[in-house]
Amino acid sequence: MRHDVWVSLYREDEAVVEDTLALLDEALARLPHEGGEAAARVREMRNFYAFLFRDLSELVTPYEKWREEQSASPEVRPLGRGEATRSMPEK
Repeated sequence: MRHDVWVSLYREDEAVVEDTLALLDEALARLPHEGGEAAARVREMRNFYAFLFRDLSELVTPYEKWREEQSASPEVRPLGRGEATRSMPEK
């Protein structure tokens, strides 16, 4: 498996999310302002994808930097919220 597989897959999916957002924006523009339940569902879906696109995109670059730091050192470093571990805890 490539070392950057997850980031690469995400970056490929970014274009799909952008296309989805454009289609949802177009659908909302064609619906009456008070489009009822259907418009509300489309708006909610659009907002969800916009949220994911914005927040996940902002995490990719810091993740890449963090991953490089982790790869360069055998030590486990804190993530900032609790402790990072290299292996899953035993049950």
